Amino acid sequence: MNDFFFLKKLLSDDKLISQGADAGPFSSKGIRLIEDYLSLSCFGYRRDTLLRILNAPTRYIPRKGLGDELIDVNKWKKLYTNDPVIRDAICGFILSIENIKRLPSYGAIRYVLGPIGVEDYLSENGIDAGGMEEFINLSRNYPNKREFLLAVKKKREEYGKSDNDDSSDKRLFLLTFHASKGLEFDHVYIIDANEGITPAKRAKDSKLLEEERRMFFVALT
Repeated sequence: MNDFFFLKKLLSDDKLISQGADAGPFSSKGIRLIEDYLSLSCFGYRRDTLLRILNAPTRYIPRKGLGDELIDVNKWKKLYTNDPVIRDAICGFILSIENIKRLPSYGAIRYVLGPIGVEDYLSENGIDAGGMEEFINLSRNYPNKREFLLAVKKKREEYGKSDNDDSSDKRLFLLTFHASKGLEFDHVYIIDANEGITPAKRAKDSKLLEEERRMFFVALT
């Protein structure tokens, strides 16, 4: 009960509340997704990055053979020699990454959004893409993708350093599960963790239920 009144007190003071949009520049899931595509093209097929974008948009590629920290794409393709559908999907994905490698930052982002299909994926799934215009505009100043990714990282760091208000350590951040990705807090309250909401009513098959499970894990961690 004490926790409830503590939360209610914080919610009653709008000076102590930071909405998800104020979680910092380029913090939306849509931008993080594009960032992962660019990172994969720059730093190799790292498992954690690969898994975040492998089926975004949906490609129906399973996770089999993705146990190593750095993925050997030739070994990965060989695993599906007898399954041409999945092998073709993997080859198409690898070709997309190779195309990104050849493009400057701005062109790479446009390629990820358009031909790869991430823009439609974000829209169809209602995924937050706040700050996208600023993200794209910044890319024009850094043709080199590694330099661009570093500039994005610095923007986030500068935001954290400049936010030195006395009440900053007392504010309550109101975030969606998606917006909380990559962030950490000493205390987390998950609101409405009730069946029908978490997991959502729409999660009627195993695939959707697994996605709900993954997002709940993001919220918890």
